[in-house]
Amino acid sequence: MFSSRFISQVRGIRHYSKAVDLSFEKYGNNGHISPIVICHGLFGSKNNWKSLAKALEQKTGRDIYAVDLRNHGDSPQSQEHNYKVMSQDLVQFISRHKLTDSILVGHSMGGKAVMSTALESPELVSKLVVVDMPPVPIKLGRSFRKYVQAMKEIEESKVSKQSEADAILAQYEKDQGIRMFLLTNMKRSSEGVQKFRVPYQILGDSLENISDFSATGQYDRPTLFIAGGSSPYSTPFIEQKKEIENLFPNSTLEIIEKTGHWVHAERPDAVLKLITSFVKEHLNVMTVNQQDTLYSRLYALKVPKEDLKTFQDGFPSRLDTYIQNITEWIETGHLTAFEIEQHIKDDLEIETLEPLEDKMREMQDTIETCIELSEETMEMQYKLKLTKVQSEWSGLQHFIRSLKSLMNEAQGQREIRRCMESILIQMDSLSLMIFEFQERRQQHVAFESLLVDIDNQVGPLFNDVERVYQRMTSETIQDDLLIRKHQLIQERWESLRVEIDELKTELKEDRWLAVFKQVADQVEGMMDGLEKTIYQYRQTPQSTCSTSSTDSSASKSSIEKNFDAKFKYYTPSIDKMLNMLGSGIASRVSKDSTTISRHQRMLQRWEQLKMTMDHLRQRPMSPARSCDTPFKSPEPDFLRASSPFALERGTTTPWRASPIEQMAPSKYRRSPIERSSWRSSPVEKYSDTSSVDSAREEKRVQKRASMGGMRSSPMMRRAVTPSLIPRPKTPSEIPRPRSSMTRKVVSNEKHKAVDSSLLNHRKYYKADAKDELDIEIAALINASPVTIHCQRAPQAQGKYYFGNELTPSLGGGKKIYTCKLMTYRNKKNKVLVRVGGGWQDLEIFLLEHMNLVGN
Repeated sequence: MFSSRFISQVRGIRHYSKAVDLSFEKYGNNGHISPIVICHGLFGSKNNWKSLAKALEQKTGRDIYAVDLRNHGDSPQSQEHNYKVMSQDLVQFISRHKLTDSILVGHSMGGKAVMSTALESPELVSKLVVVDMPPVPIKLGRSFRKYVQAMKEIEESKVSKQSEADAILAQYEKDQGIRMFLLTNMKRSSEGVQKFRVPYQILGDSLENISDFSATGQYDRPTLFIAGGSSPYSTPFIEQKKEIENLFPNSTLEIIEKTGHWVHAERPDAVLKLITSFVKEHLNVMTVNQQDTLYSRLYALKVPKEDLKTFQDGFPSRLDTYIQNITEWIETGHLTAFEIEQHIKDDLEIETLEPLEDKMREMQDTIETCIELSEETMEMQYKLKLTKVQSEWSGLQHFIRSLKSLMNEAQGQREIRRCMESILIQMDSLSLMIFEFQERRQQHVAFESLLVDIDNQVGPLFNDVERVYQRMTSETIQDDLLIRKHQLIQERWESLRVEIDELKTELKEDRWLAVFKQVADQVEGMMDGLEKTIYQYRQTPQSTCSTSSTDSSASKSSIEKNFDAKFKYYTPSIDKMLNMLGSGIASRVSKDSTTISRHQRMLQRWEQLKMTMDHLRQRPMSPARSCDTPFKSPEPDFLRASSPFALERGTTTPWRASPIEQMAPSKYRRSPIERSSWRSSPVEKYSDTSSVDSAREEKRVQKRASMGGMRSSPMMRRAVTPSLIPRPKTPSEIPRPRSSMTRKVVSNEKHKAVDSSLLNHRKYYKADAKDELDIEIAALINASPVTIHCQRAPQAQGKYYFGNELTPSLGGGKKIYTCKLMTYRNKKNKVLVRVGGGWQDLEIFLLEHMNLVGN
């Protein structure tokens, strides 16, 4: 079909008879001298790199060309498919679009295509990037042949929907991502049938050519290899390192771990960062060959060093030649300096002017000789020539000094530009890390290590931004590009700071919610313990016969002491913790409805519990009181309420259950919401009977009172042991025994599981008996109702760590606090802690700083 290859030179463009015109998509219109050309892999197209191409254009400021290789995408199809003809396609593309110093990027098959181009035409390629494909013959996996077979089956089935094609392809490939990648090659024909744009039969027959790599030569310019850590094509980079270095001696290898062959699809952020850094690295540095070319004409001229005073014969002619050689040398020096100036203005980095300065120092002796001759000669024409030489020499010296100043200024701007580019890359990386952190946080995945990485990156980034700001404001910089880029950095930094501040606030809220849950669990645990003690207390009889055993008396006394101890300790602790939670809720920026609702339920439950305990403490309970009569003392009036466990609402019994019976745990444990509705309010608890029953009860009480006044009081006997609880009067009427129809109270097994020794279920801080400050701090820590971690700093007097300051946090970390002891003569000693520029009471500090509460 094609004739043999021929090359012709027409306007500097090489044409190949076998080359095809590649379809492409261009991103950007920057006109930079070093554009980037991207080549896809097997079964791919230019659209696979669309997102990365746009990002590269923004990051590098260069034109990006994403091309379709032959037999792919919208490019022409050809029976011949190997790297030699693909290289010719790329060379023709570069030449026809007049691309200078192109940077070639290729993945998989496209990687071998760009490597072949760089080896055959190194003058057209300034840099090379190859993604997951070594420059060695490598056997392709069986999956590619299966893909060709699947494509053939799909076309033979004449499917009309892509979902039907996917169902067939699923029989050959389980990975949905790869299937979607392959199905991007499908398009609907005019008959409504889905067909593949790629000639799969040609590509299937050319798999051996695609796996081969026979290009020779050497490409000594910068080359970057990017490999996937889990890709089967990463092994040859290690095993055949020497062979690769022979072809590409100036190459580096970057491995992205936990990625397969499609590195750019699995980790586009990492690939973008690597390519951007590589493109910007030393791109505008003048090479050694360029420097040699720049100074070659100056090196070719010899510095005149003749001593004309020793020549007596032919002095005028020798002087003319001498002045002519000096003038020619100075003109060449001016021309060299002018070229250097143009290179600097073109942003080409020149490391030094030493070659020119060395020649200038050699020429200095000759110029001094000219000055002496000008003073000695009497002929005016020579005097004028020598004076002109001195003037041109002074001009050249001034020109070189201005070049130094210009070069230093360009070097400074170049450093600022590089710093800005580094800042932008760091900002992108930080934004991705924050995004990943939020994703992990939403998925409840561990993120502590990522949080530390964010902390470590924020500080250096802030220093770089501050350094650039100082240089941009202190120096007079007229470069519009730098000014615009600096404005972009300021805008993005402000946006990033807002994002970081919001992240800090969210972390504080999360920490507060964790603290709230911990403290609320402790409060509810103490309430559960109180309810169990109240239930046990309520089961104890009001009076004890003299015939009761000593063991029963001791048990009742133990229950009473247990209730008294819990009441004395739990009441102030719960009050303190509920107030602390209420203050924390009030100071929150955001309001969490669940937290507020739980706090309200705990407050209501605590108020009801306190009312019940107050009523219970008015009940005579000493087991040692007198008990001559087998009859009970009547219940107080406020305890006369119907039991919520009555069989029927309208049924009344002479004996009424006390409110404590309502606190008896149910057979099944209730949820927090059900428990809240169960303990609704004291009024509801004590008004279960009808108004008629209440009226009858009230009349009965009045009748008993009136009849009691007509009866004489029976003789009282002295109790066995004295009791501080006032002994009740003997009832004036024998109360009716408890009805057998009253429902029995069933104990709750879960309440039995509550440990009554809640006071001892915590870790205490052990103080140094020889240190008064440590003793006082231990007293505060151990007396706190909330568990707080405390650690004394080693070999530091008065230095302590408190709570979660030992764990990493955004913008925080391990922090040490300074404490001191204030002793008073007539008051209790106080411990102060250093906060900011002043001192604060340690007890108040621990209560106000919720994040110090330990887990």
